[in-house]
Amino acid sequence: MSKIKRWMMLSVTVFAFVFAGGFPSAIARSNRDLAKLERVGELTNQGMEAYKRNDIEKAASLWREALLIDPDNQRLQIFLNQIASELEKAKVARQGRESAERQQKEATLRLDEKVALIETKEGTKLRDFLNTLSFVTGMNFFVTHGADLPIVAKFEDKALREILDAITQPYSLAWAVKGNVVTLSPVWRTRTWR
Repeated sequence: MSKIKRWMMLSVTVFAFVFAGGFPSAIARSNRDLAKLERVGELTNQGMEAYKRNDIEKAASLWREALLIDPDNQRLQIFLNQIASELEKAKVARQGRESAERQQKEATLRLDEKVALIETKEGTKLRDFLNTLSFVTGMNFFVTHGADLPIVAKFEDKALREILDAITQPYSLAWAVKGNVVTLSPVWRTRTWR
């Protein structure tokens, strides 16, 4: 083979090697793989920190994200399998909290809704008045022991909050809202006489 043919073959080989993904491509792939591994490591560590803080859902989310980058990572798959039951409990607890918050917001909004007209006759017990008010407003009322007094009242175009204040203050009662339930109870005060 002549020198020119060798030179041409060598040139074509080098040309093909460089432009077809030779060393620079291998280095680039290596750098991408290294960056992926670093990202997987970061996500795994962040997931561990979240798990230590008892934020199971965040930990699982971070580990799943890492698995998208490195689907063959058995360590992450084991972590996710081990926390599956904890994750389910955390989801149920979160849904319960969200439901309670939603009910509390709805109840707060209902307290500001106006009641067109509600009135009682003399001798009506507080419990009976609240049953009528419950029918009108959709709220549930609970009267504790010692709070079921006779009441005479007439309210026209008043917010539920105003009605509750008006019927509780004269009788030394207090009201509190939790979820969809308004609880009325006596305010016990002690006085010391000298």
